[in-house]
Amino acid sequence: MAWKGTEIDENDYDDDSVFWEPDPKDTIQGNVKWTGKGKYNTFMVIEADDGMTYKTPQHASLSRQIRKLGIEENDLVHITFLGDGEEPDDPEYSAPKLYKLLKWEE
Repeated sequence: MAWKGTEIDENDYDDDSVFWEPDPKDTIQGNVKWTGKGKYNTFMVIEADDGMTYKTPQHASLSRQIRKLGIEENDLVHITFLGDGEEPDDPEYSAPKLYKLLKWEE
């Protein structure tokens, strides 16, 4: 027996989805088509209210919220990109990207 992970590469998803590359305060809302574990973190593929299909970034802040909220296929979500966090003391690292993820519950 052995442990098995998803290790889905977001580039393997064969559809017309595009990467969501938000500016601070940008939002996206829609239904989750699926979630996956990419090379760095968890991401979602979302069919947005504007009719487009987007892949979310694998940033740690968003990934933690996806797992904490237990986001699954068909969940309605709303994401706001809050911008960059504080610059770390170590110049080898960049500032974290901060998000607010909401999940609709009836």
